Amino acid sequence: MIYYVYLAAEVVSVAEKGGAYALQVLIALLRGLLQKCLEIDFQDGRIQEALGEHVRGMQPSFDRKLLSATLGAIQKHNRFVCCLTPDLTGATPDDEVMIQQAAAALIDVAVLSTEAKPGSELPAGLEIATLATYQHTDFEPRRSKLASVGSRTEPGAQSQTDFLDSHFRKALRHASRIVLCDRLFGRKYGDNYEYTITKVLRWLEAVLDSPATCALEVHCERPPGLGHRALEGDLKAGRTGRLGSLRMTVYYYNNPGIEDVLPHERFVLTDQFAFSIDRGLDFLDKSTKRNRDVSVRYADADSCQTTLRFFARKSPPTLAQIV
Repeated sequence: MIYYVYLAAEVVSVAEKGGAYALQVLIALLRGLLQKCLEIDFQDGRIQEALGEHVRGMQPSFDRKLLSATLGAIQKHNRFVCCLTPDLTGATPDDEVMIQQAAAALIDVAVLSTEAKPGSELPAGLEIATLATYQHTDFEPRRSKLASVGSRTEPGAQSQTDFLDSHFRKALRHASRIVLCDRLFGRKYGDNYEYTITKVLRWLEAVLDSPATCALEVHCERPPGLGHRALEGDLKAGRTGRLGSLRMTVYYYNNPGIEDVLPHERFVLTDQFAFSIDRGLDFLDKSTKRNRDVSVRYADADSCQTTLRFFARKSPPTLAQIV
């Protein structure tokens, strides 16, 4: 559901030299990257820094203002991921270093200032494009379609690992905050809810890039009776191996005088993205070990966060730290 993109800073200069139409193409490309994409950078943040320098170096214009605002939005939503190891000697150009590390970094497409050299060997799954050829890639139609209609998976269509990988691997890999919101997860905890969270935690151990800098939050209604003990016990039991440093908190919403203590919408929210899950957090089938019938759609992260704050004011939750 999420894609990784490498955008060479020199593309800004190419667009400026290409005139008004080329600048419009670049603005549209960047706006598209705000939907369902993370921008892969080097560990020292050189790409985002160079992009800013190129834009600031342009002649004042409305196009420069739009480019600056769009880059600002990408940074605001933590869409730059600094995971590539740079060649500090400068012997190897950044674009070549990126290609060498593209497979490990899971990069889908690289937008460069020039085409790849003829005969260049590219890692499987990596497309190379320029500003002029970006719309010709296989990547862009896929990104656009998923951003607009989401993904519906018929019951049993994928193994549980394939389902989690295809929908959430890239979205959660570099997250520093993961929020799971489903009111029924608490009220009806057990069966496929219990099975799904157990498998998600086992899967997450291998996926998270840095568990020590990530926090997992669960927002749900408080289970009846002593049901919270099973829920919290399963979360604690699932925090094994690399997840031992993952901070976990359950937010229980329970106000008998208020019917709706959480939204009907079920979603996964991170510090970078949000996804609406129509079925909720019981999307894996305990009996088949495969996915259930579920639709996952891109959602507005700011709106999801605002919704959580609204219900927290309406019915202040109690917190349970998993230690």
